[in-house]
Amino acid sequence: MMWAVSDEDHGDNIVLDWPYFESAGPQPYEESTSYAGTGTIEHTKMYNFTHELGETIDALIQAGLVIDFVHEHKVVHWQAFPMMVTAGKGLWKMPDGKEDYLPLMQSIKAHKPE
Repeated sequence: MMWAVSDEDHGDNIVLDWPYFESAGPQPYEESTSYAGTGTIEHTKMYNFTHELGETIDALIQAGLVIDFVHEHKVVHWQAFPMMVTAGKGLWKMPDGKEDYLPLMQSIKAHKPE
């Protein structure tokens, strides 16, 4: 869900700029910086492919894996949006009063049956 939220500064408002559900194709956008560090990149055309949580879980099940757990988290290890505030220990969260609005990250544990 987090990837559907606008990365533009809208104050404390949560604005959706991207589809959450899989769309007909990639979502193009321009970005001059890299998620891998500081500096700029030469080719700025990027593409985002959306994969909702259900699609990911279904793929694991179809691959024959057994799901042990699915967790949703209120914190991430980077400031994904301008509105986010520090949560301590190098983590970031939504501002006070908005922590319960959307999951920022999910974790899934699965195993191959014996």
